[in-house]
Amino acid sequence: MFNLGSLAFLIFVPLTALFACTTLLLSLFDSTGNGYLWLARRWGNAGLWLTGIRLHITGGEHVNPSTPCIIVCNHASLIDIPAVLAGLETNFRLVVKRELSRVPLMGWTLRRGDFILVSRDRVLDGARSLEEAEAKLAAGKSVFFFADGTRSQNGELKPFKRGAFVLAARSGYPLLPVALLGTHLLIPNRTFKIFRGTATLAISPLISAAGKTAEALRDEAFAAVSRSFEKFSEPSSPVTEPALIQQSPM
Repeated sequence: MFNLGSLAFLIFVPLTALFACTTLLLSLFDSTGNGYLWLARRWGNAGLWLTGIRLHITGGEHVNPSTPCIIVCNHASLIDIPAVLAGLETNFRLVVKRELSRVPLMGWTLRRGDFILVSRDRVLDGARSLEEAEAKLAAGKSVFFFADGTRSQNGELKPFKRGAFVLAARSGYPLLPVALLGTHLLIPNRTFKIFRGTATLAISPLISAAGKTAEALRDEAFAAVSRSFEKFSEPSSPVTEPALIQQSPM
């Protein structure tokens, strides 16, 4: 049985197909990925609006578009990617599982876009992926990881994989910890149900990577995201209007 949010999701599917076709055409003329990101942000905002999900952003002052960094975030819902695309106002590239590139249409756009494709069990441990990520950073682009590797089934914070922190320790670029809260309540795993409400995108201060090991950086980033969970975790509240993006100081 579908609720109104699920009906909106069905509308979002052809919109996603249109987005994929447009980005495929765009990739013929723009190899930088900047045009793709511009369109992806509009797609993310449309997804939030259609599903009635409001995004509350806190800590936006910690994002500096002129400072390339390694963004690490937890993952709990299908709406997470639209949320981070809509909420993070910086030039970043997603690290995505290579398996997703085999999905018809959307997978083709991943292969044509300026993404870093990694195998499920070898997230950035390979020299080739590390070099590709470092090249993005050197070009002024931040790199985004769902640091826990896969979606949490209950919204709880899972241990972080080491890939992002190997990259930070090796490259010296800072880490930007980000917490997504409440999305697992709005689009629960393994269901087509969508509930209107508010999710929180909590951005912590940058973490310097200078002189630190990958393990120390992982512990520091995990602690920062954990503090955001403790500070902002609360049940998602229903809303009666389309999703909007709100900002407040942390």
